[in-house]
This record gives sequence, C-alpha cells and structure tokens, in this order.
Amino acid sequence: MAAPSPRASRRWRAAAAFVKRAAVLACLALASGSAALPVRAGSAEDSAQGQDAGKRGGELRVGVYVDPPFVARTGGEGYAGMAIELWEIAARDLQWRYRYEEVGSYEELVDGLESGSLDVGVANIAITRERAGRMDFTHPWYDAGMRVMAPKAGKGSGLLGGMREGGHLRVYAVLGFAMLVATLLLTLADRKNDRKFTRHWGEGLAENFYRVVCGVALVAYIASSTFSVMSVDVLSRQINDVRDLEGRPVGVAAGSAAERFAIDTGLTPVRYRGMEEAARLLARGDVAAIVGDAPLLEYYAHAYPEAGLEVVGRLFNPDKYGFVMRHGSALQKPLAIRLLRLREGGQLEALRSRYFDRTGG
Repeated sequence: MAAPSPRASRRWRAAAAFVKRAAVLACLALASGSAALPVRAGSAEDSAQGQDAGKRGGELRVGVYVDPPFVARTGGEGYAGMAIELWEIAARDLQWRYRYEEVGSYEELVDGLESGSLDVGVANIAITRERAGRMDFTHPWYDAGMRVMAPKAGKGSGLLGGMREGGHLRVYAVLGFAMLVATLLLTLADRKNDRKFTRHWGEGLAENFYRVVCGVALVAYIASSTFSVMSVDVLSRQINDVRDLEGRPVGVAAGSAAERFAIDTGLTPVRYRGMEEAARLLARGDVAAIVGDAPLLEYYAHAYPEAGLEVVGRLFNPDKYGFVMRHGSALQKPLAIRLLRLREGGQLEALRSRYFDRTGG
C-alpha cells in the first residue's frame, strides 16, 4: 500500500483538528442550553436573580417592622415571629443571602422600597389597592382583617368602682368627717344658746346631722359626681363595635391600612408606633379605642392581660398580608412561587397554627 502524500497528510491533520474543535463547541452549546431550561424555585437561577437585585455582593436588604407576633426582637439584632420564620424558610430554599434593616413604621418600609434603599419588606403589611399601585406583592400568606380593642370592664367596675377610680370615695370620706365635726359643734352651740333645744344628746346630734346633710352644696356634689360616673361607665360599655366609635378619637398604627380606613370612614385617627404606645394612649384616655389588624390586637390582649384590654366586635374590612418589593423586582416571582408551594404543602398553615391557635387569632 502506497504511503500518503505530504499534502494528504496535512489535509487529514486539519480535518482531525476541525473535528476536535467542533466537539468542544458542541459540549459548550449543550451546557449553555441546559442552563437555559426552566428551573424550579430555589435553583441557582433564582439565587442569581436575588443576588443581582441586592447590594454588597448579592446580600439582600430586608426591611422589617416590629409588630409581634409577626416580627419581634429577640435581643441584639435578632428577630423572630411568623413573618420572619416564613421569610427565612423561603430565602433558605431560594439560596438567598440577606441582612435585616429595621424601620419605624409601615410608611418607612414602603418609602425605603420605593427609594431603593431596601429590596424586600417583611412584615404584616396588608395588600391594599393604593399600595399595589406603588409596589409588587407576593402571593398572600395570611388572611386578616380589622377589629376594635377597648378597655376591659374590670371586676370592680360599676358605680362604686368608678367612684373609687375617680377619687370620689376619698372626697366622700373627708366630707363625712367634716359633717360629723359640724354636727357636734352645732349641737354644742344649740345646747348652750337655745333653751328649747332637746337635752338628749342622741336626738340633738340626729337633728343637726340632718341639717348638715341637707346642705345644698353637698347634695349637688354627690348628684353631679354620681351621674358623671354613671355616664362614663355607660359610654365605656357602648364600645362593642366599630360603629360605636363615630366622632371619637381612635388609635391607629402610623401608615397602616387602619389609618386609611379611619380617615375614609370619618373617624378621628390618633397615630401610634407599636402596641405599647397604643396601650398608653388607652390608659391615659387619649383615645376611646384602638382600630387595627385583628391578629395583632388579639395577640396583645392575650399576651398582656394586666393591661386590662379586650378585643370587641366582629372582623371588618378583611385583607391579606404579603411580602412586598418595588415594581419590577426580580425577587417577586420566585418568592411568590415559593410561598404558594409552602401553602400547598401545609407548612404555612402549620406556622400560622403555632402562632395563633392559642390566642384565638
């Protein structure tokens, strides 16, 4: 068999090199093609989207608003609560890195997202038409609504209890002592200056005591204080529903859906930041009641019975909670899908039951 010519050998080597290059390109094409295939939530694609949306090398800035039991401080910079747990489960599944940044109100949370200083809002933030026009929400993860919280009628309530709390009983004691002294002095004077006045001490004291008791000023004071206490007691017991709050000041969380509801329905809103401040407003009498998210009010009344507050009336203005981010965020779709799968898998309901079944929420 004749040996191939030099020209044929060069052609053969060129062909072999071309085949090798084609094989390498084919492998690269297959690799890139597989990366372009659809992936499930929690894949590297979703993680990359989250990292691109964040700052500092892919670390998402998560705004949190403290409002137990959805978001609560655990000491230092730690947080707990239903919303926190839910977010951490989803973020772990999606392989997202993040850091928490606390805000002072719902307004600050929304403003931070719009300005770009925050990437995600994690709180019990209601999905409203006004907010949906400014933000993107995930799939809803909690069904809520509003209720009313008012001072509880204590065990010593009623006329006697109201007089004691108003300081009237102390005034009565002082007046009673003054009446006895006046009765004794009048009796001594009558026995000395009036020969017709009875010489019997019992009859004389009784007669003068009657004269003192019938004093116009004393009768007027007792009547006015009694009727004022009765009026306050009746009015306080009339707060059984949101309809009983017309024309009265009500406490609402700053920037909340409850504040918008109060404005739209003609109530007089008084803003507060946190349930501790809300309880102080009620204790001082600055507001007649608190209007807010039912699960928050129910949780607070259950967790702090010493505050003497109760949640009254039926649920109204129903709404839903969702995590929130600015319009067009790459985080919205994978996070919404993840929450939907947690709902379908029963994990979301288990989390809700752990936080609220014992409080009636």
